[in-house]
Amino acid sequence: MIIFKNPFFGYGFDTYYLHKYDVFPYYIVDVPHPHNTYLRAIQELGLIGAVIYFFLFFKATVLSYTSGRSHCDPVYLKYFDGLQLSFIGLIIAFNFEPYLSLFGVTTIVVWILVSLTFRLKDMPAAEKIKTKK
Repeated sequence: MIIFKNPFFGYGFDTYYLHKYDVFPYYIVDVPHPHNTYLRAIQELGLIGAVIYFFLFFKATVLSYTSGRSHCDPVYLKYFDGLQLSFIGLIIAFNFEPYLSLFGVTTIVVWILVSLTFRLKDMPAAEKIKTKK
């Protein structure tokens, strides 16, 4: 298992293609990446990078269900429903990753969703600051 050879720091982005024959000596079909986002993150980012990456992702997921909704301006509550559906869909899709890569174009979408969640959570505080000035 190549993850156990360098567990903390990983091998870097898109290195599965270089190390895939260490896992299995012969492939009938060309396999450019492992088909599980969580394993790919650990293999490429290592445990340290994967924990940081998924901590922010799962924290945004939890915020979209809990404190984000309760502290947010009621005008923005409708956006939390879409964020919740998106996060749950991504958590499920990351288990079956052949076409939805965490490190491809999907990364842009994931970080836009995460940043929107954190921004919407802090929206009342931002508006209070503007009214005080």
